[in-house]
Amino acid sequence: MKKILVVVSAVLVALVGSIAPSSAEAVEKTDPRGDAPARMDIARVTYRNMPQKAAAHIVVPELVRGGSAQLVIAPPDSDVFYIAYVRVAPNGTLRKRLTYATQVSERPQSCVFKAVWDAGANYIDVSVPRNCLKGMPPSLYMQAITGMGKDAAPPAYHLLQG
Repeated sequence: MKKILVVVSAVLVALVGSIAPSSAEAVEKTDPRGDAPARMDIARVTYRNMPQKAAAHIVVPELVRGGSAQLVIAPPDSDVFYIAYVRVAPNGTLRKRLTYATQVSERPQSCVFKAVWDAGANYIDVSVPRNCLKGMPPSLYMQAITGMGKDAAPPAYHLLQG
C-alpha cells in the first residue's frame, strides 16, 4: 500500500500542475541530472501516443541491471490512470504488470505489454497497447518514474494521438 501511495502522490502532484499542451504524437522531455541516485536518474524521456500504443523511451545514463520503472498513462486532468510497472532483477529477470488506479486503490489488469530494460545501452522502453487502456481518450497525460518514485521525469500533458 505504501508503494501505491508514493506513486499515486507523485502522479497527483504532476496532474495538478498546468503546462502547455503537447501538440504532436511524440515529445521529448529532459530531466535535471542529480535529482536521484545515479542508477535511476532519468536524463530524458520520449513519450509517444500512437493509434495502436502508448509508449516511452526512458534514458538513464548509469542504468544498472536491477530496479524498477513505471509509466503512468491517464486522460488529461483526471484522477484515474493506468500504471505499467516494470521490475528487473540483478539476474536479468523482467517482471511486468499493468494496473488501473484511482486515488485510493489499484486493480491489476490482465493485459500483455512490452518492456525492454537494457543496462548496456542505458535505456528502458515501455509500450502499452491501446486496447489495454480502456476508456482512454485520444489525448493523453504520460509520465515516466524510476525507483518507485525516486525520480519522476517531466510529464507530457495533452499528448495528441498521431
